[in-house]
Amino acid sequence: MAMAPKGKRTVDVGCDHGHVAAALGAIGSEREAHRHSPRRDIPKVVANGLAGHVDVELAILTGMGPRLILGILDRGPSPKEAIVHSPQHSHALRQGLASRGWAVCAEGLAPENGRFAEVLRIKPGPVLPFSFEIGAGQVIGGWEQGVSGMKVGEVRKLTIPPKLGYGARGAG
Repeated sequence: MAMAPKGKRTVDVGCDHGHVAAALGAIGSEREAHRHSPRRDIPKVVANGLAGHVDVELAILTGMGPRLILGILDRGPSPKEAIVHSPQHSHALRQGLASRGWAVCAEGLAPENGRFAEVLRIKPGPVLPFSFEIGAGQVIGGWEQGVSGMKVGEVRKLTIPPKLGYGARGAG
C-alpha cells in the first residue's frame, strides 16, 4: 500500500472484498448493492464508477480490464490521482492512459495469482510538447513525412507503414 497513502479522500471502485478499502480508510464503491463485501468496517456506496463522488483525491481502480478502467476515468469526475491495475493487457492500459493525458507518477508490482502484475499511480498531466528537427533523423521516417507542412494547431492522425516505422519486425 506504499503507493496509496492514508488520509486522502479515497474511493475504491469495484471494492469486492473490501481489503484495499479497509487498509486505506477508503469508501468502497460498487455498481450494485449485492456486490459489496459484508464487511462492516468500511463505508460503502452504490455508484457507477466515480459518478456521484465529489472531490476524490485518490481513486483505486484495480483488478479490472483496461477498457473498464479507461471508461470509468472517461466518465468521471476525474480524481486528483488514481491507482490502476489490470491483470492483463497492461500495455493497452498504458496506451489508453497516455492518449487521455494521464501521466504515470509511480509504478510497482503486486502479487497476482502466483505472478506479479503492474500497478500504476497516475495523475492528470499536461500533454508535454514533443519537438524534433525534420530531416535530422531524430524520429522514424513516418513521423517526418506525416508532420511535414503542418500548421500550428493542426491535428493529424498518422498511419505509418512498417517501412517508414520500425520495419517489418518492429522495435523489439
